Amino acid sequence: EAVRPEELAALAAQGRLEEALWPPDTPVRHWPAVVVGEDLLPALRSGRPLALEVGEGERARAYSPAGTFLALLRREAESGLWRPFRVFPG
Repeated sequence: EAVRPEELAALAAQGRLEEALWPPDTPVRHWPAVVVGEDLLPALRSGRPLALEVGEGERARAYSPAGTFLALLRREAESGLWRPFRVFPG
């Protein structure tokens, strides 16, 4: 649902800009999700492949134990490991 620039400006002026914004994981909500343990967060943030139990599919969403959206993952065909291909601050 698109919002015109003048509507965004009005919402921002009222301190309500978040009403027009969607969470960054919205477009990939149909992908499987996995929670990455604290011990694996450094590897995820540095782009290293991870051994995770995700299930079916070739792509997945990764979250911290606190529920923060962290990364998009792609399964490596040969190893079956999950490699982050987009890592977000968090």
